[in-house]
Amino acid sequence: MRDDYRGDGGGGIAVLLAFVLGGLIGAVLGLLFAPQSGQESRRLIKEQVDELVDQSKEYYEQGSEKIGVMVEQGKTQLEQQADEIKAKIDEARAKLQAQVGPTADAASDAVDKTAAAAKDAVSRTADGTRTAVDSAATAATGALEGAKAAMKDAPKPEAAPAPAPKPVEHLKAAAPKHAGGDASK
Repeated sequence: MRDDYRGDGGGGIAVLLAFVLGGLIGAVLGLLFAPQSGQESRRLIKEQVDELVDQSKEYYEQGSEKIGVMVEQGKTQLEQQADEIKAKIDEARAKLQAQVGPTADAASDAVDKTAAAAKDAVSRTADGTRTAVDSAATAATGALEGAKAAMKDAPKPEAAPAPAPKPVEHLKAAAPKHAGGDASK
């Protein structure tokens, strides 16, 4: 099987996670290089992170619900198909029993064991899928929380230096001149 977005649906979670993390990184970099004060940048980053965390949680809940419904539908369909197959097998068993006799009993036992094993395998696969989705969501939430914590712990930029004082020559030139000589006396 291929593990990409065209596969069995499990790769879609990875694409969503990559998209959310890419958006988070882009937003953080955009805010860091924006011409704003450090305090304003941090506030904007915090808002973006909070929004992305909320969106991720919402996507996780929606995805979990959809996957849960799909898993349950798949289980139901597989159980129905297993029941139909078992009914056909039972019908064939009756015909064989009439023809073969004691050998049919041994075959029936083997079919019952195989059907039970197939149902168990379907159930384990569904449970494994659900566990994988939960793990991916937990990892995404952890990554977003880690980014949020990193932004809180990031060093604050230093304040810009005060502008240099203007020369006083222009004040001397603008001072009124006294007719009696030098004004500094």
